[in-house]
Order: sequence, then C-alpha cells, then structure tokens
Amino acid sequence: MKRKVFSLTALFCLALFLSTVFSQGVEPLNVYHNVQEVSKSNEGLEKPDNDNAEQPNATELISPTVPEKLTLVEAFMCEAVENLVPVNPSVVFSISAQSVCCFSAFDPVPEKTIIFHKWYSKDQLSTTQSLTVEPPRWRTYSSIQLRGADKGPWRVEIVGPKGQVMKILRFSITD
Repeated sequence: MKRKVFSLTALFCLALFLSTVFSQGVEPLNVYHNVQEVSKSNEGLEKPDNDNAEQPNATELISPTVPEKLTLVEAFMCEAVENLVPVNPSVVFSISAQSVCCFSAFDPVPEKTIIFHKWYSKDQLSTTQSLTVEPPRWRTYSSIQLRGADKGPWRVEIVGPKGQVMKILRFSITD
C-alpha cells in the first residue's frame, strides 16, 4: 500500500484554512480526510514509483471553494472616461463641461451580471442606467449631458444586482 507524501506547504495551507474555518464557527465541507502526518525527515514514507506522479496541491485538498462576491473597488465622478480610465475626477463640475461621468471598477466579478447607476438631482431620481459587468473584472461608466437646469447637488448610487447600494457618490454642478 502506498501513502501519499504531501509538501509541508500544502499541509500548512490546510491547517491555516481549517483554523480560519473553525474560528468563524463554520463547518468545513469535503475536507480531504486521509492526510498522513509528515515528519520533518519524512522517514518511513514511501514515495510513488513514478517521480512524475501528480501530487495533490492545497486547492485539491479543500473543496468546494467559497464563491466570490461582486466587489466594487473604485468609483469616481469625472469629466470624461478615456480607454476606461477616469479623466479629471472631481466633486464639483462646471455646467460648461457639458457632461459628467460616473466610473466604476469591479474585481472580482464572479459571473456576468447587471449593475445600476442611479442618478439623482436634488434628491429626485433623474435616470437609471443599467450596465453589464463580466468576469473576471470589469470597468464601466455611465454619463449624463448637462443642461442649465442641472445646477445644484447630485448623487449617483451604484447599485448591485440584488438592489444593494454599493456606493453613493455626491457631487455638484455649478456655473
């Protein structure tokens, strides 16, 4: 009977994972139970006949993985977006700028989904723009054209797929 030899790194990763899981009071699922204790010298352990035989790595020892959560990592109000990079981020914009953009970046994006930019002028919903984001990460933006009547306080709510407000960006339009 052959025993599998695990690297100390793989065992350390498993121990770290298990200590994290148990400290949070969560039951681990499908943890590889046949891990053999490895002494520092590895004496008495058989090596596989084939040196090229695949050894399980830390990610193979633990399954399933925790699903990633859509995460907003950057959000700016800016004058423009060029090559998906915000230009002149600010919180005060002149009406002469003619437009304002709301830039947002997500990492990770676990699956293709829709987020929303809800634009409010003086606490009244002005427009809602839906934007598709796709794995593994995504940068996107929406914009509005400015008119003379748009002077005053504004905000954009970046809203996730389940209706959760991920971030509120406040800004003003002036002369």
